[in-house]
Amino acid sequence: MLALNIYTTYYNSNINAHGTAQAKAVIFFILVGTSMAAWYIARVNSLFCKILYFLCVFSMVVPFQMVMFTLSNTADQLKLNTPWTIPVVYLGFGAGLAIFMFVGFVKSIPLEIEEAAAIDGCGPVR
Repeated sequence: MLALNIYTTYYNSNINAHGTAQAKAVIFFILVGTSMAAWYIARVNSLFCKILYFLCVFSMVVPFQMVMFTLSNTADQLKLNTPWTIPVVYLGFGAGLAIFMFVGFVKSIPLEIEEAAAIDGCGPVR
């Protein structure tokens, strides 16, 4: 009987459609947005970049329960609690770790490779 209830609930609701679309949007935003931010943080040596990087690292140090309460209240106040705006909230959770990992990756790439690409005609946008 329990299996029938789970089956009925899952397939008669839109959980599958909304969940898949949200997951795809979150993955896209995290990969594209944080990879570009991480390149900028890794390659530009400024005080702003250092502060931004330490804020991302600090977001991983703070316990999830502290962040969840304030972020859910902020999401309610800004009306970000609809199925199509939830990826914005999830981006707030996942961006710190993603930027930390991407910065480590970009720092491992020798700067000479980017210089050689620039000589060959590749700009920073390409």
